[in-house]
Amino acid sequence: HLEGVVADTERGLIAVNVLVTNSMGMVECWRFRFRCLENLDKSVSLMISPKERLEGLAGKELEQAIGAILDDEHERLRYQIFFNNEYYPALIPVRDKILLLPQAVESLIERGALEEADRDIVEITQRLAADWFIESD
Repeated sequence: HLEGVVADTERGLIAVNVLVTNSMGMVECWRFRFRCLENLDKSVSLMISPKERLEGLAGKELEQAIGAILDDEHERLRYQIFFNNEYYPALIPVRDKILLLPQAVESLIERGALEEADRDIVEITQRLAADWFIESD
């Protein structure tokens, strides 16, 4: 019953089976179908995590890619949502900003919950999107 995401390129449809647990603890299998507003390629590009776009990049290339994302208003919002979700164990929200706990990032990398590349993503993001963060001493 759970076959993952299936795309029908001819009709511009995407379907996925999802296990849902309701408030009474009952598990149901739901099938969601989505119609692409433009085309399948555009829809797929909107579903790809920003982190997937950054895979394999390092140094200046990584910084340029993050910078390009942050320069686009829509992409910036998507990236901020990704960043807050991906690194939440190392973030403390304070009003409309976040406090980054660098030691928590290192601990998550040591435990294998994050990868070495995440350190660079966090550092570059903190530098390029400084307005998201509260400075800590």
